[in-house]
Amino acid sequence: MRRKLGHCRDEKPVRRALRLLKVAPPERALVLERLSVASDAHRTPQVRKRAVKSLARYAIIDDQSGKEILAKLMDEAQVTSNSGLAKELSNAAWRVQLNALARMRAQAVIAAQAKMRELGAKDARDLLTTVSNSAIPIETRVAAIGTLGSLRARVPISQFLKVMSEPVPNLAWAIAHAIGEIGSRRFTRPLIELVRRTGDGASRQAAITALGDLNDPRAVPLLTGIVNDVSEREDIRALAADALSLMANTKGTQAALIGLTRASSPALRYSGVCALSPWIANLRVREALEARMEDRASVPNRESVGELARGILSGGAPLPGSSRAW
Repeated sequence: MRRKLGHCRDEKPVRRALRLLKVAPPERALVLERLSVASDAHRTPQVRKRAVKSLARYAIIDDQSGKEILAKLMDEAQVTSNSGLAKELSNAAWRVQLNALARMRAQAVIAAQAKMRELGAKDARDLLTTVSNSAIPIETRVAAIGTLGSLRARVPISQFLKVMSEPVPNLAWAIAHAIGEIGSRRFTRPLIELVRRTGDGASRQAAITALGDLNDPRAVPLLTGIVNDVSEREDIRALAADALSLMANTKGTQAALIGLTRASSPALRYSGVCALSPWIANLRVREALEARMEDRASVPNRESVGELARGILSGGAPLPGSSRAW
């Protein structure tokens, strides 16, 4: 309960990033000078390798330089004739990416720690007490839930889902978002049971969304069943499609979403088309999208189904998890 960063696998680089964020950023000129050395073909491979290794850590504390370093290293790795240097450049580019992610994660942790102090909590145990206390204002409870998610705290599943089941939509959606941030698949089975036993309230909708964020294959049968069930409400089926778009492309998943593109409801067809966008390279998926290119049915505040399909086929695919037409 008192672990600062929860149980995530990226904890080690995040801790390193937290330490580096406490020191002053390096001068931009120094970063660019070392980048110049790393990309100078007249330098010896050994000198360039040393410059590359020193650059990788600076991406943690300098966003713009990090982007420039990454682009330069990837370009250099493709053109250099020295295989050892090419390998070092590729490895450094990979480290830059990891460091940039770790830096973002570390900044989120620092912000969450500040929010925890603002809420008067000393640790995750105090935050959980706030979350579970129905006498506390909903806004404060939502803030505490968000802080637990940002910290990726190891929270009691039953306690979290009990709050999700309360008839307060804001709490349910806050819990769903926090579960996605925590990323623990320990939540999968309890969430599946919650979806099966509850009605069509906010808690069920939030649980479906959380299952998509967890990206656990164990949830696929439930979600495909919802997508295929014509007795389900349209918004529930669209939420399930949205969740499936974040998961691996299996035959069952693909068939369910392709079937949704043929639904009588324009909103469901829109959701099905959008949910298929991550798998555009698949031949059956392309055929399903091509079949909807002339679909002029529109959805409120969105383009037509056909316009969406044409946009995806031309390379303007929406982000996975954005298929809801509501």
